[in-house]
Amino acid sequence: MPSHESTAMTTAQDPYPKPSTPAGLPAANTIARRRGLPTGRAVLGALLVAVAAIGLFVAYREAVGEPDTDYVILEAAVEPGERITAADVRIEAIDLPPEVGATAFTSIDQVVGAVAITPLASETIVPRDNVLLLAPGEEPESPPWREMSFGIGIDHAVDGRLRPGERIDMIATYSTQSEAETVVVFRDAPVLRVSEGEGGVLSSTDGLVITVALVDPAEVLATINAVDDADEITVIRATKASDQVLPDSYDYEPSSAEE
Repeated sequence: MPSHESTAMTTAQDPYPKPSTPAGLPAANTIARRRGLPTGRAVLGALLVAVAAIGLFVAYREAVGEPDTDYVILEAAVEPGERITAADVRIEAIDLPPEVGATAFTSIDQVVGAVAITPLASETIVPRDNVLLLAPGEEPESPPWREMSFGIGIDHAVDGRLRPGERIDMIATYSTQSEAETVVVFRDAPVLRVSEGEGGVLSSTDGLVITVALVDPAEVLATINAVDDADEITVIRATKASDQVLPDSYDYEPSSAEE
């Protein structure tokens, strides 16, 4: 009979064999090792990191500090042409970049009575370029007025010594061949600005340009007419005039001897 050679097969043996469970007995439970709690050294390290972070934050706040500049903030929206009232604004300490802070207001008194020239939204600062502030002599309760300028020689303008905030009357004289009439164009108008003239007939180098505020629209038209057509205009300082009022007009007729 032919002989069969048996092939030897080897199996890798576990050097640490698990003990077998005797037949008929339940399998043994496997016990897993629990993760250990942080050691005292780890807890101390985490605490030191937290303390360092708090110290860094405190140092930053001490370096930067709390906002120490008050700015005017709008509590209510203001439309163009409306005056800002005390109820429209509040004061709040905030951080602003220097270039922005330079355009903001730091006192409510600075903006009360100012007129918005663009829409102003609530919860924003009041930009200087977006409002017209009270003029010298103007009060928050002052009625709306119109501003206008005219040129005049210093010899007809209190020797050029008028200053913003003063009040003036304008007098105009109209002449004919036989008579002259002097009329009051406006009374007690606040002077807003005074500047030296720069060329032109009415604003020559020895003249002034005066800007006034006029409440009555009729006075605006009368002033334009006087500047353009009167033979002569003169402004009179009325700051100290109190209740003294000039008559409306004066008619001059030359005597027969003068004719």
